[in-house]
Amino acid sequence: MKNISLDTFKGIRVLVVGDAMLDRYVRGEVSRISPEAPVPVLSVTERTDVPGGAANVAANLRGLGCSVALWGITGSDGQAGILGSLLEELRVENFLVCDRNRPTTSKTRLVADSQQIVRYDEESNEPVSSELEDRLFLSLESRISGADAVVLSDYGKGLFAKGLARRVIDAVHRSGGQVFI
Repeated sequence: MKNISLDTFKGIRVLVVGDAMLDRYVRGEVSRISPEAPVPVLSVTERTDVPGGAANVAANLRGLGCSVALWGITGSDGQAGILGSLLEELRVENFLVCDRNRPTTSKTRLVADSQQIVRYDEESNEPVSSELEDRLFLSLESRISGADAVVLSDYGKGLFAKGLARRVIDAVHRSGGQVFI
């Protein structure tokens, strides 16, 4: 088997299109049960936010040394700002389109010691509007020819519910590029 070093990925330009999310972890300790209901009480000691979904794919590719840009949909909420800041810190270009009618997809995990005790999601699975899909695609289309690869990352949150995947695949094929799904 051929040895591959991380230097192999330097200079590779990857465009990621997909369901960008914010993964949130609230960690702490449980030492008692709530008197209000038979549920554990988490005493919070740490909060961590990281890119999730397609944003995680972009972050991982960036960690390998690729030059990465991300297209997706967010809401107009605080989670969108946090996600944008995390991507900026990682030096992932982001072209996230704001949809004021949906929240930024966020998955919050409550973790006691090393055991996840509950996860709650804030999201919409409704198809994005044709207008937002067009805006996203037009922003992406002009950059496809300069990319080495395009990754489609679908978590069923509505971005690919209409014809976006087909449009992107056709554009990549016209440019002679590669698509990974």
